[in-house]
Amino acid sequence: MSLSLKIVDSADYLESYHELGIYGEKILNGIGNNIRCGNSLVDSAILSAYPNLAEDEEELLRKAQIVFWEKGFTPTSLEDLLEAMQIGSGSFYNTFKGGKKELFSKALQLRRNDLKNFKEQLIQSDSPLDVLKDFFRSLAETEPHSHLMGCLIVNTIIEMTFVDTKFQQEALVILREMEQIYIWAIDKAQKEGKIINRTSPEILGRYLVTFWSGLNVIRRMYPDKKILAAQIEMQLSILS
Repeated sequence: MSLSLKIVDSADYLESYHELGIYGEKILNGIGNNIRCGNSLVDSAILSAYPNLAEDEEELLRKAQIVFWEKGFTPTSLEDLLEAMQIGSGSFYNTFKGGKKELFSKALQLRRNDLKNFKEQLIQSDSPLDVLKDFFRSLAETEPHSHLMGCLIVNTIIEMTFVDTKFQQEALVILREMEQIYIWAIDKAQKEGKIINRTSPEILGRYLVTFWSGLNVIRRMYPDKKILAAQIEMQLSILS
């Protein structure tokens, strides 16, 4: 089998490679020495310098997550995602073979991983209740756009109820895990005498979930630091 030398524009070549994605990499690596861009041969060194989407998957997920967070799953188009991730459709489907649904599910799981990291922070703290309170207080200090975004998990539960049971359940699992973190921190604080309120940790934990869900609505109503700080302190007073 012989391969003919093909002259192509370097920008067009790299864009084609970009569109072909992972499978294109395997094909083009095999014929790279037979393709000429301008006056120089495209060899494996150039190919290897091109981004490896598999290695960059978390970065891509973070970018896509923001789009889903702002718009929700249904209104988000493929074009929105490609623009945010700065990849072509070929690369997109080679990396996320389940398309938009796979990407959204992975974006939710990425948020779940963030929650697990927060849990580790609480476990390692001498006063997890204080860390928890500081987390709520910090929300008042975020910039206005974050207030309008609300919570990805709560947003998903609201959007996907009666629409997509799978996504709704994925989000509910994450919110219940958050609830368990609250319950654990409250139970520990009660046993150490740091909370006078003797209401059961389970009820107080669910109260915080209620507070969290409502807070992400009122943040949109009043994206104002002073108003939010006052509301947060009032709600946290139950944990004194």
